[in-house]
Amino acid sequence: MNPTFLADEHGRPYPQGTIAQVRPLYDHTGVIVYQYGQQVILQNSKRFKGKVATTPEVFNEGRPTVVIRVPTSHAEGAAIAQRAWAEVQAGGSWHWWDNCQDFTSRAVQGKNGSPTRDLFVVLGAALGVLSLALASSRE
Repeated sequence: MNPTFLADEHGRPYPQGTIAQVRPLYDHTGVIVYQYGQQVILQNSKRFKGKVATTPEVFNEGRPTVVIRVPTSHAEGAAIAQRAWAEVQAGGSWHWWDNCQDFTSRAVQGKNGSPTRDLFVVLGAALGVLSLALASSRE
């Protein structure tokens, strides 16, 4: 195992296909997989400007990491890991419209999904409506 690896409360490494999230400053996510017996985190990283495989230490940069989803079976974990590896091998850049949460959502569900981006869109729309309401009230 790596000198540091993500493990459950009993010290057992999480199964492949587990989704990990770095907190508290941002909700950066990645997929736990194993390569040559070593735990690796696959992620779409703003820091690295794209899809990469890193160690857990590089993934979390010393920040607290929580597990937000564990696969329900070995087969599901293998499928998640396979989809994540395919994306890393295909490459591609990190963007707001293709971020780490989209990466893990595609690995799990086969489609994009970014709660953080969705929150910014909702907040932006709410600010827009509020600005229009304030402008209208001043007329």
